[in-house]
Amino acid sequence: MKVAQITTTITGGAGIAAIRLNEALKSVNVDSEVISNSSTSETYLNVASKSTTLFQRTLIQSSDNLLTTLSVNKLKEKDLLSFDILHFHSIYNITNISKILELTKKKIVFLTLHDQRMLTGGCHYSGSCTQYLELCGNCPQANRTFWPIVRREKRKINGLINENNIYIVSPSHWLAEKANAASNRRGTEKVRVIRNPVSNMNLNQQKVNRLRFGIDESDLIVGFVSVHLNNPLKGLVDVVNAIKTLPKTLKSRIKLLAVGQGDLSWIPQEIRVIRVVDWKPTEYSIYELMDLLIVPSHQENSPNVIGEALMSGTPVVGSDTGGIAELLREFNFPVFKCGDIEEIRESMEIGLKQKKGEVIQIKAKMMFAYQKVGLEMKEFYDFALKNKG
Repeated sequence: MKVAQITTTITGGAGIAAIRLNEALKSVNVDSEVISNSSTSETYLNVASKSTTLFQRTLIQSSDNLLTTLSVNKLKEKDLLSFDILHFHSIYNITNISKILELTKKKIVFLTLHDQRMLTGGCHYSGSCTQYLELCGNCPQANRTFWPIVRREKRKINGLINENNIYIVSPSHWLAEKANAASNRRGTEKVRVIRNPVSNMNLNQQKVNRLRFGIDESDLIVGFVSVHLNNPLKGLVDVVNAIKTLPKTLKSRIKLLAVGQGDLSWIPQEIRVIRVVDWKPTEYSIYELMDLLIVPSHQENSPNVIGEALMSGTPVVGSDTGGIAELLREFNFPVFKCGDIEEIRESMEIGLKQKKGEVIQIKAKMMFAYQKVGLEMKEFYDFALKNKG
């Protein structure tokens, strides 16, 4: 079989997951190739993409919550003819639902749900709204004038996720259940939970790198990783507020390792911060520096950072949001109520007592290793090819 991994970008959570899945499939001898916007250079399409983004942000969205109801198609069908399976990860401004619907008439199509976008009329996380189970009638994340556009998109989505040649992959049980509820797939094998793969981390450099970052033996390193550190949905403010409430003797040993972009001058001086702006997993494991990773997200599916930390043998604590809790409970790590500062503090204290190392890594490899995930996805592809309509 020949498979295309299609993703808007090769950065960000969905892009990284697509690249890693491509590598995992190659490790089990599947002919897989990545198609992304990085290979598209047409000026008019890039202008159209920026115009579409600006139009949605300024007119359609009713808040700062991302809404991508409209999307520019850059895919050329002639470039897809040689593939047996088209596997979409993120689609914004690389293609749109209408185009994918066309492709299902000729090809087997897989969708990996990195968030809820492929279940809704445009929102990436529905929050407490359940209108995606029907027709997104009165979308709370869109301005009222544009509700008809959201409903139209949702009708297309409903048609897509119920197409015979569509197969859905979710890295979490949480989102797989939402996919089943939004479609007529319940009880079939066309929705499967397959974790995002994680490559083996480049370990055994802990002493060198701790020295590099000025970390003493007595320091306790709490890690927080996000592309944009000040994104309010990622919860860094909650972490800072929780550290403030720690017992004085413990707080004096804490250093917050903040990995990502953003101004952190707002963090009080009583909290010692180590900044890492640009980090490449191929260089070293940032998680090896940590005694604990904290993932306090307010909106999330199944973040790559959890698998990366676990593959490094690093304990993790996180919120009860999305698919975070199910991963942490597999490893008996603490889960706290999203935004609850007292529970975050308690979880941090428990997490910092957890033992790092090989036991965590061995279990993580059974869940995230390239060979494991590659074989699971290959089997799902084989199933689809045998049942092609």
